Amino acid sequence: MLLGLNAFSAGLAIPVLGVSISLASAFKRECLAFLLTPAVTIGFLFSLLLLGISLAGFAGVWWNRFGIVKIHFFLTAVLVVMLLCFTLFGFAVTYRGGGKKLPGIAFRRYRFTDYSKWLQRKLVGNGSHWQDIRSCVAKGSFCHNWNLGSAEEVYSAKLSSTQSGCCAPPFPCGFAYQGGTNWRLPSTPDADADCSVWNANELCLDCDSCKAGILQNVKSKWYKASVVNIVVIAALLAI
Repeated sequence: MLLGLNAFSAGLAIPVLGVSISLASAFKRECLAFLLTPAVTIGFLFSLLLLGISLAGFAGVWWNRFGIVKIHFFLTAVLVVMLLCFTLFGFAVTYRGGGKKLPGIAFRRYRFTDYSKWLQRKLVGNGSHWQDIRSCVAKGSFCHNWNLGSAEEVYSAKLSSTQSGCCAPPFPCGFAYQGGTNWRLPSTPDADADCSVWNANELCLDCDSCKAGILQNVKSKWYKASVVNIVVIAALLAI
């Protein structure tokens, strides 16, 4: 039975590594490349440790070296505690935010100050990656692949958090849609702090809502990784 349990725990290393690679691919595609290396590194190290500990336990059972088996259980417990701490930290820094649903538009609007101070500092603090992210969004197809003919179509579109925050003008400002990514200046320029920031060339790349949209993307990805972590923790505890 112990042989089977160790084989099962070793097998858990494969989906963990797969999820980390999948997240890394999404990070690169969605202008979150600064998270790519940590995601792959953490996933690879955890998978390697889990595989090594499981194989050690397998060898201990196979050759009746129960001292090794005890070490295996101890190291597994340490690994579970480390993963649990990492998961709880993830929930702690991403529980805030989520966007606000406004009447008349299908997508959410996001406020930078709604997110945790830790995430805000990581995005725009000293040594942050904001300029690289901004450049990536500007060069990407996030804001330039719309084939929409009216403001109603824009506001009824299912925009991602990045498109909502970085491409579409702030809804309360009263911008008049001209087609593509062209909008006429707002009738109520003081309705939102981002009203005076948005322009036809840079769109809302310098708006606080753009930073908020990026943080919402980080929050969403981190939440999915945390769910996978919980499943792995539950599986290891069941063993």
